[in-house]
Amino acid sequence: AIFDSEERGPTSKCLEGTAQSSLDIIRVWSNSFDGVPVLWLSGPLGTGKTSIAQTMAEEWAAQKRVFATFFFSPQVDSPEQKGELIPIILTLAYQLARSVPDIERHIVLTIRRDPSIFDAVMSKQFKELILPPLEDLRHNEVPLIFLIDALDEFRNAKGQKDFLELVTSYDTYTNHGIKFLISSRPERLISEYMHETSTAECLLHISLERTSKTDSDIALYLAKEFRRILLNNPTFQYGDYTISELVDRASGQFIFASTIVKYLGENNHNPTQQLEDIMKVTPADSNSRPSQNLDALYFTIL
Repeated sequence: AIFDSEERGPTSKCLEGTAQSSLDIIRVWSNSFDGVPVLWLSGPLGTGKTSIAQTMAEEWAAQKRVFATFFFSPQVDSPEQKGELIPIILTLAYQLARSVPDIERHIVLTIRRDPSIFDAVMSKQFKELILPPLEDLRHNEVPLIFLIDALDEFRNAKGQKDFLELVTSYDTYTNHGIKFLISSRPERLISEYMHETSTAECLLHISLERTSKTDSDIALYLAKEFRRILLNNPTFQYGDYTISELVDRASGQFIFASTIVKYLGENNHNPTQQLEDIMKVTPADSNSRPSQNLDALYFTIL
């Protein structure tokens, strides 16, 4: 889905002051024709990849910049999760047509000449629908960004492979001022493509594995949200130790913190008691997988 589509449901961007390093790198990379054509934002489940992507998309939209997005859905009943072939290139082309009249005219003429383009392979759709009209956009001051979020959620193996081959064939599009920002978990197929020698030379990689900065961002987020909950529930009680402990349990996963905030913010419940119930759960030891505390949290609140 497109970044501002109702189909995606509620979305969230980065809390002000968080993920600054990643956002700054993306801003510099996306504003210059110099540098590599592909930026890969990787990290485990719940580390904030989609929030970073949403933040950049909203920022570019506010700047009235020409760009296009595709956000894959994690919903179990979504077409991508069912393994269906998703029209990524057609969705990107539609957004460009909506933004630039000259591109719209080219796409309409191409479809009239060859209606079978709808069923063509991704590489043909890209070369015939998107590349030709971009010849006239080379005078733009900034690159054209295609933002693809949660590529790992594309459960059609051939479709994912075809898209990765298109992105890593960078010599076909770099002289058109195109750059790709892709976020995903570091799953095997994606990692293999991104780490190939020929690709690595033209790739900027931001890894969102747990760091001290990630922990600090999660602490900032929890502190702000707990203060908001306190305004609505003056009896709500928590301490600095509570936030510190929750940050440790989060293991770098923003989804752990956001799940707690959503749970405590439910109406007609006692947030202090809810928080105490969460804190009573024995945390996983340091040798456990990072998602074990998240699994325990889900079990507690469901």
